[in-house]
Amino acid sequence: MQYVLYAAAIVCLAWAGWSDARRMEVPVLPVAVLFCLGFVRVALLREWYSLAVPLVTVVLCVPLYLRRGMAEGDLLTMLALTGWFNGSVYAVIVAVSFAAGAAWGVIRLQRAGELGSWLKRVSAGVWAEVPDTSENGLKCPACVPMVSAIALVAGSVMIVRMLGMAVGTQR
Repeated sequence: MQYVLYAAAIVCLAWAGWSDARRMEVPVLPVAVLFCLGFVRVALLREWYSLAVPLVTVVLCVPLYLRRGMAEGDLLTMLALTGWFNGSVYAVIVAVSFAAGAAWGVIRLQRAGELGSWLKRVSAGVWAEVPDTSENGLKCPACVPMVSAIALVAGSVMIVRMLGMAVGTQR
């Protein structure tokens, strides 16, 4: 049963990540399915205690969302992943995803020749440059498809877990 849950979760993450990378929009359906499957997994394993740290992490990201540092899809995807990982693994996934997103952003800004001016604006405290639509976000080198970074890291961890379960059952 866990193989089916993980496979469905990986498909949902791939769908959301691909959509975010292509259009800077995260569809609600794969994120909602990912959320529901995560809670089915938690209920089957009876690991309700494992939700504490991921939920706290999501709550800590709300100010970033309110300052327009991340979009709704990013926050909802992080919330949808709370049922899939315990606290320490979830924290590492979020940290690595943010680092990957930052690296992706630096590369985009460097390619556009805007890294220096962007760093000056940020150091001056200007944060209100987030585009209002996803079409404008695609054109803005400072905007990064965060769900794609999260999906890449979390999906990789899920694949490793599936392989670990397969090896563990063969012994």
